[in-house]
Amino acid sequence: MTCIFVPSKKAKTAEKSPIKYRTLFSSKAFILIFTTLLFRCLPYWMFLGMSSIIYVEALGVDLAHYGYYQGTWSLVFALGSVIAGVYVPRFQSKIILRLSAYISLLSLIAIVLVTLSDSKSPLLIATTFIVLSIAGIIPCIIVYPLLVSFFPEAKGKVASLFLTLRLILTAICIQLAGYFYTGSFKSVGVIISLIIVPVVITSFMMANNKEILAKLE
Repeated sequence: MTCIFVPSKKAKTAEKSPIKYRTLFSSKAFILIFTTLLFRCLPYWMFLGMSSIIYVEALGVDLAHYGYYQGTWSLVFALGSVIAGVYVPRFQSKIILRLSAYISLLSLIAIVLVTLSDSKSPLLIATTFIVLSIAGIIPCIIVYPLLVSFFPEAKGKVASLFLTLRLILTAICIQLAGYFYTGSFKSVGVIISLIIVPVVITSFMMANNKEILAKLE
């Protein structure tokens, strides 16, 4: 019966040629946003993947208290996102992006100091990653939507590519961290610090990119 109601002619639609990946990465502004957000995600997810081993095995934290630490990171990010969503639109994009870049720099310095001192304090390590989480709030609120909508005809392609690369690189980073793990935070901290360095650099570049700032206004 349904065959009776199938139209005999296809509806005329405006033909749009799909955007190729080569076209996406022909824009320097898009590459800057994409790489900044991609590498910004890696330290956070990498640490989450290794934190149970570090806290329980190396630092001697029991599972009950480990849950408090992990819950604190998530709570800070969640509350920060809600608060930032209210106040961020009141300020210029350049100021907000620079603030995020400076917080990223602060988190890098903190993680390097904790790594070099080979700290055994669970609270100190957790505090440094809370700062790192705060640094990632602003890009998630205003920069990720810009990334997805940078090419309106390729929103799905951009989102799927970003997610795929994030998962692949996160898996690689966790594998590397596990391979070089020496029973302390130090080995993991070195890898995380190396990842954050280009994030800080590209964050400042993004805050001074005229094309990106124009799209955010």
